[in-house]
Amino acid sequence: MLGFSRWQLFKGLAEAVGIASIVSLTLIYFVPATPSKVIMATGPNGSTFEYYGRQYRETFARSNVELELRETAGAAENLEPALAEKFRSNTVDPVTALERVRSALRAPQRSAGSSFAIPGL
Repeated sequence: MLGFSRWQLFKGLAEAVGIASIVSLTLIYFVPATPSKVIMATGPNGSTFEYYGRQYRETFARSNVELELRETAGAAENLEPALAEKFRSNTVDPVTALERVRSALRAPQRSAGSSFAIPGL
């Protein structure tokens, strides 16, 4: 049979299975799976943000991903979880950082061409 002995065919098959196993394990380890649940902060009930959140929930549901919408009071409250996570391991106090964000959000509006920066962050 094509000049190969059974032993050579067996070794070739074993090598192919070994290589396929290594490649598949590598891909499983380095390519993360999509999460099964995502949490999204939206604005107050009846707002445009809540509407778009519901649209996203429908889109995510088509991919079998649950999107949990959390109603919030606004932009400053939406930033609280993100700031807490960001500053958890840093030396910056998250309460101070949040107060800086809130004061920046209350500041007068700049022109459309200017950039928005939060002082001290």
